Amino acid sequence: MNKLDELIKELCPNGVEYKELGEIAKVTIGEFVHKDKQSENAEYPVYNGGISNTGYYDEYNEEKIK
Repeated sequence: MNKLDELIKELCPNGVEYKELGEIAKVTIGEFVHKDKQSENAEYPVYNGGISNTGYYDEYNEEKIK
């Protein structure tokens, strides 16, 4: 049993409802932010096609979905 399964068993004894990401959120693609425009001291994390962020940027390039 992995750690997630252990936590679900402990904290959610009746189980959890699984949903596809698209059922609960709208995932969109913003514009590519070049590495030379990224910083370690900016507000927004930059994900350029990977799992972890490559740096930070002071502006967001996709309007927040409400």
